[in-house]
Amino acid sequence: MKKGIIIVIVVVAVAILQFSHFMKSQPSKVEVAQTEAIDFVIDKIEVSSDGTYLFYDATGKLFTNYTFDAPKEIIKGDHIMQDANSSELFVYRFDSKGNKQVYLKVNRK
Repeated sequence: MKKGIIIVIVVVAVAILQFSHFMKSQPSKVEVAQTEAIDFVIDKIEVSSDGTYLFYDATGKLFTNYTFDAPKEIIKGDHIMQDANSSELFVYRFDSKGNKQVYLKVNRK
């Protein structure tokens, strides 16, 4: 009986240590601030077979810095920007007069 309890305690302790190690290896939300600025103009939008929206610029480069919660709202011509070392990501859209307006603001903290 005592041997069984010791085995259970050891297994639980090892599981807790492994979980702690796993959580430490995951990037925290605070670390999402970009060290370089983002300046991305959407030129092409594709929907993959799993329903994921893929955004490309005019050179064919895929936008991989962030996954939007409601990607259907983002359209061709939208401008995705983020200042260096900032946690705020902006999607700008130009109105009919050519004025740039903030369409979406995402706080990545």
